[in-house]
Amino acid sequence: EAVVSTQKYEILYQRDKEMTDFINGFEEARAKEMEELRAAQARIVEMLEASSKTLVLSKALPSKEQYGDVTNELSYKMVQKDELQRMTSRVKEELQKKTYDYELKKQKLQMHEQYAKYSELEKRFSMNEQQIYSLNNFIATKSLDMNYQPYVNELSLIHI
Repeated sequence: EAVVSTQKYEILYQRDKEMTDFINGFEEARAKEMEELRAAQARIVEMLEASSKTLVLSKALPSKEQYGDVTNELSYKMVQKDELQRMTSRVKEELQKKTYDYELKKQKLQMHEQYAKYSELEKRFSMNEQQIYSLNNFIATKSLDMNYQPYVNELSLIHI
């Protein structure tokens, strides 16, 4: 039984360590993802600004070919922007899921801790009941040993 309790404790301890590591590294990982997202958005803005400046500097309307290229580039940038938005949504969903999972595991761990405390108290109660039973038996035995009334009755008959 002690081995099983030790194994359960080890499992709970390992899960707690994993959750703690995740929580401790979460902000850093989140910050890194957000920085990559900002960098990609900044590159898109820079490319769009560069395209815009090129058009302004040329002071000429683009040819059909140039217009097609700019349109294709814009489409490409829009696809990248949409992909970045989807990625941001996925990161937020994953964050919510991880947070929910963490809270759920934390609740389970607390429930297990309470169960362990309950089990310990239950064992103590059982041990106390056994001690009370033993003490009652001891008292009953000593009371019988100390029952002097039959001797008093016998002695009172002798004195008469």
